[in-house]
Amino acid sequence: MDQRDHLKDLDKILVSVIVPIYNVRTYLCETIESVIGQTHKNLEIIFIDDGSDDGSSDICDEYATRDSRITIIHQSNQGLSAARNAGLDRMKGQAVAFLDADDATYPET
Repeated sequence: MDQRDHLKDLDKILVSVIVPIYNVRTYLCETIESVIGQTHKNLEIIFIDDGSDDGSSDICDEYATRDSRITIIHQSNQGLSAARNAGLDRMKGQAVAFLDADDATYPET
C-alpha cells in the first residue's frame, strides 16, 4: 500500500468531535465555524449544552438545523467531565477529539 492509499483510508474514518458548552456565547460561533470548516469532512460533531443560560444553547440548536453532522445533548449543569462523558456515551466515531467551546481549530487539524 502506498502512502496515497493510506491517506484515502484516513478520509473514511469517522471522527467524533466532542465540545462541552457552558455559557460561552461570546466565543461559540467562531468555535463552531472552525469545526464545521475542517478539511476532514467525515465528522460527527457533538455539542453538550451543560445547562447554559446565556443563549449558547440556541446558537447550537441553530447550527444543528444547518449541518446534519451536529448533534446537541441538552443536560442540566453537571460540569466539564460529565459533559465530556455524555459525548463519549453518544459518539459513534472510530476516533475522538475534544475541543473546548472557547477554542478554535485549524482547518487541517
